[in-house]
Amino acid sequence: MGLSLLNFFVLGVIIYFLTKVIKIKNYRVKFSNPRKSALYSILAVTLSSCIIIALMALIKSQSTSETVSKIQSYSLNSIVNIAISWLILLSPILIMKKINKETWESTGILKYNLKEAISIGFILAAIAIVSAVLFGSISLENIGQKITLNTIYALVYYAIVGFCEEFMYRGYLQTRLICWAGIWKGWVITSIFMALIHIPQRMVSMGVPLREALINSILLIPISLTMGYIQIKTKNIAAAGIYHTFANWINIFM
Repeated sequence: MGLSLLNFFVLGVIIYFLTKVIKIKNYRVKFSNPRKSALYSILAVTLSSCIIIALMALIKSQSTSETVSKIQSYSLNSIVNIAISWLILLSPILIMKKINKETWESTGILKYNLKEAISIGFILAAIAIVSAVLFGSISLENIGQKITLNTIYALVYYAIVGFCEEFMYRGYLQTRLICWAGIWKGWVITSIFMALIHIPQRMVSMGVPLREALINSILLIPISLTMGYIQIKTKNIAAAGIYHTFANWINIFM
């Protein structure tokens, strides 16, 4: 937990100065009824989370011990499957957004700060890779040797996962909670919600006991806060989405 908090503060300082150097335009989302939008967003994200848990339970029930033990491989088929899965998972949010006639800009998908957000995202991704090399169990040579079609497919796979998660939690939920409860409360509530929703996910998909799932999920709070802070500073999910993608992808080389 201490190391996670240290990473959060270090990245927070880096993100703060990056947004100062790479000038971010101010953009404020407005809702006619912030409380209603926030409550609807909580409902939609909760429904999406329930679908995720149900899907995990279904996949686990159909998996054998042999398939679980295998190293995951990535292909065009797995990319199509994850894209379809996330379309289903996000359906409550997309439906709620349609019902409330909310714009894409209100979910962090906008032209404002797009180039700046992309630049910040790739800088943070480079930091994640360098950190993995300096403090992890991989080397640049190891990464170069393992760049195959499988790892390229994996990058696309994790891009879908990363951007969809950032859309759901930061672009959609956090934006509305901030408009209703304020920046700090909205940011912290969203970050804790995202981390704790992993408790039932880990219990269902990994079969870990409640205590272990709770500890593992609490350890996610600092990185969740980091992603939320990136969104707050850039106003665009591109930066957090790119960083999220590469932070996950680099783990396949360890």
